[in-house]
Amino acid sequence: MTKDGEIWGLGSNTFGQLGKSSSERPTSTELSKIEINGKVNAVKCGKSHTVIKIDGGDILACGSNSFGQLGFETQIEQVECFMEILLPSNSINDFSCGPTASVFLDSQNQQIYMCGTIDEDTKMHGVQPIHLPDELRNQTMTQVKCGSKSILVLTSNGSVFSKRGD
Repeated sequence: MTKDGEIWGLGSNTFGQLGKSSSERPTSTELSKIEINGKVNAVKCGKSHTVIKIDGGDILACGSNSFGQLGFETQIEQVECFMEILLPSNSINDFSCGPTASVFLDSQNQQIYMCGTIDEDTKMHGVQPIHLPDELRNQTMTQVKCGSKSILVLTSNGSVFSKRGD
């Protein structure tokens, strides 16, 4: 990502995770600009999906949706251009991608949303709120990170909370 809000990419585009048709360029060994309508503020990548945040707060995604990681309600297997994820809130201030999941932090409303899976048995199509323990609800969440089988949340006082998928 450049300071002007452009994004560039290379590598596998098998599922359209570079925001281009997978038949056009299944794999790119040269860095190329990815066309986005808007200035990109943040970009995160999963195993085969990409999520970005643009000016105005919209969250867009492309690539594989085989585990529901793009947040689309329907059984769309892949998206080859950036499409908006319809989130329950416009105040997402942090997000992260795991291999087969995406998580979104709304610290204004003290809520974390997830789509996709962090375990082999659960597959979420559509964006769902994550149940938060009471001790976390009473703190200000500042960051969220998603791994292959876990979600970590950092609070303003430096505490870290985790949710595991088994």
